[in-house]
Amino acid sequence: PLHKAVGALGVSGHSLSGRQLSQTELQLLDNWLYLQGLHYTCDRQFDVGTSDFYFPNSALHLLFWPQREGADQVAKRLALIEHLQIGAANYIEVRFQQPLTAAHIDEVMPGLLLQAGIAVY
Repeated sequence: PLHKAVGALGVSGHSLSGRQLSQTELQLLDNWLYLQGLHYTCDRQFDVGTSDFYFPNSALHLLFWPQREGADQVAKRLALIEHLQIGAANYIEVRFQQPLTAAHIDEVMPGLLLQAGIAVY
């Protein structure tokens, strides 16, 4: 399992990939994706919002729902989902029912990505 390495954040709040992300949960997800060796980008911008992660080889957006999010953020996220649906874009939503930990990411993410056609080992 990668969960021990995933939990380590980079220098000054940067993830292991060198990216600086706005939330610790996004940094943990970024660490996991980076250690999996996946090709992806962060913060893909649209007129209506931002996709948290994007996998260009699969044209797949990954949208992360934090446990606590204000009404304004939820409205923006829903507008982005509608925009992606209208454009027939592929996306998956990631929601964790418990506080996000590296071990939980290691347990849940492989199955979610596999459902979207991305295999991780």
